Amino acid sequence: MSRALHMATTTRTIGVPTTREYLQRRAAEGRTTKEIRRCLKPDLDTANGIPNPA
Repeated sequence: MSRALHMATTTRTIGVPTTREYLQRRAAEGRTTKEIRRCLKPDLDTANGIPNPA
């Protein structure tokens, strides 16, 4: 599951313009790439209908 979410965030950063804008905005705030991807993962969970284990 973790690997699938990582690959989904990587793919979205390459192919989805709104995600790229989000990355740039967060990077301007001083966040690292790792932190930004960590923020994207919960959105992917709910967008794909995957229940959040928390």
